[in-house]
Amino acid sequence: MNYIDVSVIICCYNSAKRLPTTLEYLAKQKVKDQLTWEIILVDNNSTDTTAEVAIAEWRKYNNHTSFKIVKEPIPGLSNARKRGVEESTGKYLLFCDDDNWLSENYVQLAWDNMKQHPEWIMLGGKGEAVFEGQRPNWFDKYSTNYAVGEQKHRMLGNKKVLYLYGAGIVICRSFFTLLEAINFKSLLSDRKGKELTSGGDTEYCFITMLLNLQVGVSNDLTFKHFIPKGRETFTYLKRWHYGFGKTRIYFEIYRAIIRGESKPVNKTLKIPYWYDQWLYRLKQIKSYFPKILWIKENEENFEYILEYKRLRGELAKRMEIKNNLLECYTTIETYREKGLEYLKNTTLK
Repeated sequence: MNYIDVSVIICCYNSAKRLPTTLEYLAKQKVKDQLTWEIILVDNNSTDTTAEVAIAEWRKYNNHTSFKIVKEPIPGLSNARKRGVEESTGKYLLFCDDDNWLSENYVQLAWDNMKQHPEWIMLGGKGEAVFEGQRPNWFDKYSTNYAVGEQKHRMLGNKKVLYLYGAGIVICRSFFTLLEAINFKSLLSDRKGKELTSGGDTEYCFITMLLNLQVGVSNDLTFKHFIPKGRETFTYLKRWHYGFGKTRIYFEIYRAIIRGESKPVNKTLKIPYWYDQWLYRLKQIKSYFPKILWIKENEENFEYILEYKRLRGELAKRMEIKNNLLECYTTIETYREKGLEYLKNTTLK
């Protein structure tokens, strides 16, 4: 296949109201003549006029950049992204959410950064919040939950790592070839429709850590993230953190393997590992009960309330996957073994 430089992939679910501004910013991208790029819009089982609005809006700008709409009937962001990757022809894939307004040089800078840093498999940018309603006082503390602000390194054991958010992320096509080679299937679940569970973006980052691959971030890559009324409320944030809790169990397994910890085993034949861990989390939740019943829902107590929500989400997920918990360790270890073997003979980029 003859590859172009950059494919911008927009995954949409009932995006008719959000797309016009997003497409306006894409139509105004400033790129050098020699850079080749395209836009792939994936309609992920929408029930509104997403496709019709997209066609009408793009025609307004008389932009000659290739613009293609494809359908993905199976709900879920991972499914939509997979279809976008399959339909695209770019060496680098730029994932733009339907509420991301990319700065006018985003596509060009994405290409420039990836060419200047051939060691990077992924690249993240910097989001700026645009509120339909009023900006809440607590927002800055939790801004990264909304893909807003600088993406900073964190410590995992003795390593500095980056957990890139998915908005505006740039990924080498060769990374998806690697995922296919190791028969990767996400353990996590992305958001489906109105569900507030996610984590697929973070799982990609964990795969890079498992295989000692490098990712980067550039604060010159800026975009605006539109936050509609309803999403800036603490009620929404609580639902979100309940969803974070449901994915946290998988994150713990990835981190344990990356740190080189041994796979856990059942302590006794009568007390399975899943029950031992479930009981531990249940005791943690019970410790929150006395205070959670009477504390006021003010900014001073937000983190306490959110951790309670995360624990509840994690407890629910532990019960749901209790019989497969130890298998998750084996699956991730297999990804690492296959991935490292693949990389012996293949250079990504």
